[in-house]
Amino acid sequence: MKADDQTILSLHTRVITHNPRITVTHDDSLKTWQLRIRQLKESDRGCYMCQINTGEMKKQLGCVDVQVPPDIEDEGTSSDVTVTEKENVTLSCSAKGHPEPRILWRREDGNHIHVQVSKHEVQKVDTFSGPVLKLVRVERKQMGAYLCIASNDVPPAVSKRVTLNINFSPKVHVQKSLVGAPQHATAKLKCDAEAFPNSNNYWVRENEVVLNGNKTNYNHNDYNNHDDDHHYYHYDRVKFNFRFPPCGSILVTKLIPAICPVLDERVIEDDPSENWLFPSVAPAPLELETLSGAPPVRTASLIFHLAMIMLPPLLILR
Repeated sequence: MKADDQTILSLHTRVITHNPRITVTHDDSLKTWQLRIRQLKESDRGCYMCQINTGEMKKQLGCVDVQVPPDIEDEGTSSDVTVTEKENVTLSCSAKGHPEPRILWRREDGNHIHVQVSKHEVQKVDTFSGPVLKLVRVERKQMGAYLCIASNDVPPAVSKRVTLNINFSPKVHVQKSLVGAPQHATAKLKCDAEAFPNSNNYWVRENEVVLNGNKTNYNHNDYNNHDDDHHYYHYDRVKFNFRFPPCGSILVTKLIPAICPVLDERVIEDDPSENWLFPSVAPAPLELETLSGAPPVRTASLIFHLAMIMLPPLLILR
């Protein structure tokens, strides 16, 4: 019989209860009776009494403990939560089973859990034990999936995934605030946008929204500008803004190669070193040339003219 409520289950080899999972076996040679319960349920947990009715009643007790693996209950367990940055949030998890399940929290990505241990101290832990997890003044880096794991040494352990979403205002990171490119080249501008939920991003050039076209195209946070003569005919410096408030700015400037003029004539003064600039690297040999409108004079002709000029004074001296 069932000891707690005195329910009679069998008499000798005859089963009295209408439970088909219960049977009785008898071994006459050993004078033993066995009560067998198939497919145990939680309701079968308890003590059973074997009673022998003689002049003095004899009895013997046997107890059955039915272990049940853990199961997480939807009622009392948090679903996905969305809060604003710097707010407090509480995650709860409820589980049933026998023995009573233990609740353990950890982050799915393996990062630390920020737990407040005192009024002014927050501790980083890998796991947190307890059915209620309280997070104080949450930050965006705490956003992600949290796992509630229930176990009681009866396999299998079970878990539930609770996603914590943290809304925060957009923030723009500009990698290069100044980009230079020569003509006929492609300038790529890039901004990193951080926001939750996802922001609507667009580029602005001189108060005009930039759209995809023949010379411009952008994808997410990248923007490509194909430089050509017509595009930079009027603009040597163009400023692009990556917008949704707040915004980041990138200045694009055209790179113009330096052009040195070529001199056809150079005149050497009495002390040319006063007007020369000496570079750090020795220049190539410089060929100097003086241009004149008079035709070239041959050497023989020059000697004849000098002789004709010097001859009259010499005759007078004699």
